[in-house]
Amino acid sequence: MKVQLSVLAAALALNACSWNDNRWLPREIYQPTSTAWSTQPGTNSVTGQAMFTTLTGETRDCAGMTVRLVPDSGYARQRFMELYGSDVSGVSNGLVFSKYGPDLSDPRYLIASKTTTCDASGKFSFDNVANGTWYVVSNVVWAGDSAPDSRGSAMFKRIQVKDGQSVDVSMP
Repeated sequence: MKVQLSVLAAALALNACSWNDNRWLPREIYQPTSTAWSTQPGTNSVTGQAMFTTLTGETRDCAGMTVRLVPDSGYARQRFMELYGSDVSGVSNGLVFSKYGPDLSDPRYLIASKTTTCDASGKFSFDNVANGTWYVVSNVVWAGDSAPDSRGSAMFKRIQVKDGQSVDVSMP
């Protein structure tokens, strides 16, 4: 009986560690059919700029960084809630994510998003966007004198587009 309780306690402890180590991973299963609408050609456009002001007052932008336009789904909503504590908008200093390790999201989730690169002034644009709810996601990263001193911020904002709209997004 004592051995069985020890085994049970060890199993529960390992399960708790697994949950803590992977708590950012959505437990909702990604369903490609939930984002099929996003592959349709649309008449909407999304433009914007991602900028971050450091604690020392310096302005940094997303120049050269990838911006994602992620279609709304249960998987996406849960992922944003797990990472940012919101499915509407959020900013993280990036250090929060480092404890979770590599992005182990379902690869189909990442493929379903549209991507572009911020220009030299931190501006981005997407054309032919389908009607619906989307998440605009960007990083702003700059390096210090050494790799351990690099800094950054991850940010997102939920938007809706329909009927030929042009939406301008300012992040954060």
